[in-house]
Amino acid sequence: MSTLEFELSFRNNRWFCKNNQLVCEAGDLHLLDEKLKEALISLGYKGNYQIKYHFDFDVFPLWMRQYMPHYFNRNFEINLTQNNNYESSK
Repeated sequence: MSTLEFELSFRNNRWFCKNNQLVCEAGDLHLLDEKLKEALISLGYKGNYQIKYHFDFDVFPLWMRQYMPHYFNRNFEINLTQNNNYESSK
């Protein structure tokens, strides 16, 4: 399984993930995962991937800097060979 890494950030009530190939944004993390999946499929990715979101520590509010940045990282697996749908939390 290959690993794809993205920078994760939160600005203006929106989540963003980006790397050197794409940028995705959404109002919640579940929708961000779905948009990322759609973007990867449109770029021709197929198969199983380990997705690693590394939170951008530069956008942390000063009052939160007491916490370690890795607390906000996120890892999950994604399968681009099947029609997997993520449910958004409402």
